[in-house]
Amino acid sequence: FENAQNLGEDSSGRGHHGTVSQATGGPGYEGQGLVLDGRGGLEVPLTVNSPRGFTLDCWVQFEAVADNMNLISQEDTFLLRLDPPAEDSTLSFFVNVGGSLEPRVRGLTPVPGRWYHVVATWDGSYASLRLNGQLFQRIRPGSLPSPEAPVLIGKPFRWGPVGLKGILDEVKLYPRALREGEVTLQEYGLARKARG
Repeated sequence: FENAQNLGEDSSGRGHHGTVSQATGGPGYEGQGLVLDGRGGLEVPLTVNSPRGFTLDCWVQFEAVADNMNLISQEDTFLLRLDPPAEDSTLSFFVNVGGSLEPRVRGLTPVPGRWYHVVATWDGSYASLRLNGQLFQRIRPGSLPSPEAPVLIGKPFRWGPVGLKGILDEVKLYPRALREGEVTLQEYGLARKARG
């Protein structure tokens, strides 16, 4: 999100550019982030799932936690969202193993205005969710369908009908499950950048 003229530009150099709607650039965790009001977001034509699993990695700050909000999702494949208030407004991660999104990995209820490093992985056996280093996990063996729909980032989705109200930054999608040590090093590096 560092290119103010093209917020959907893929900075990895792999050309996976996205389309941004109803969003603006603003102060993020590191440099510029994507500021969202629940209506818009980023849409990327990308396949994340692979035989080696996948990882969703982002920094997020919620303006409020009173809605069922989508963070990152792909139809029939996975869902990372803020659950509705009736389900305690927890951050949850779902993978569509065997045609079912449940059971989910439930995390914690975020505090508005605080930054969270969110890392969700699925490696073919386990679904894991790390929130500021705290690990939540459950066994989810099996396989996922081959996705055809685009990845929706911060944008309203069927199971997260309100888009994110807050700021997204440093969004990374990997076609493999990151190991715990890789995530820890990444957290350490970004924390040092933010301080210095």
